[in-house]
Amino acid sequence: MLDASAPRWIGRYGSPVTFFAWLPLVGDALCVAAGWLRVSWLAALGFMAMDG
Repeated sequence: MLDASAPRWIGRYGSPVTFFAWLPLVGDALCVAAGWLRVSWLAALGFMAMDG
C-alpha cells in the first residue's frame, strides 16, 4: 500500500522530495504523488538522478 502522506510532502516541499525516491514503498508513493500533482519533471529528474 502506498503511503498516504506523500501528496502532503510533495505539496509542502515540492520537487526536492523526489530525492527520496530510492526509499522502499515511500519512494514509490512520492513518485506517484509528484506526477499526480504535476511537479516539474525536469526538476524531479534532477533530484532523482542525484540519489542514483
